[in-house]
Amino acid sequence: TEGLGGLRAQLNSSGFIPGSNNSLDIGTLSTKWKTAYFGTSLFSPLIMGGSSSGGNLTLSSTSHATKGNILFGSASVYDEANGYLGLNTTMPSTYLDINSDKFRVRTAKTPSSASDTGSVGDICWDSAYIYICVATNTWKRVAISTW
Repeated sequence: TEGLGGLRAQLNSSGFIPGSNNSLDIGTLSTKWKTAYFGTSLFSPLIMGGSSSGGNLTLSSTSHATKGNILFGSASVYDEANGYLGLNTTMPSTYLDINSDKFRVRTAKTPSSASDTGSVGDICWDSAYIYICVATNTWKRVAISTW
């Protein structure tokens, strides 16, 4: 429990037992994190959140060469050793590994011209084209149509 100032909970073979009302504050008054269980079981989901805007929730394993994984449910993972994020896969093989037959970019964007502001690798779309930024402020496009 070193480094967990303000931790007022029980760690034992039964798991993490929060304080009163199924919640526990971790940290100081100015930098406080709230943990809580939701549900009727001791092992219901553990939710953590900050009490001030702009705070980060950092989950990490040790600084040793063999870092661990951070799991999001049972099907998604952040592989800390490689920096890989797997969505719907626990075995990501690149920085963003999505195990699905599609992904979604919800908002259309049309660059104003081929020299509009952009960074290499930016991709966007509208109803007529897919746009790719191939160099700083340099866009190319491919027409799309129905079939």
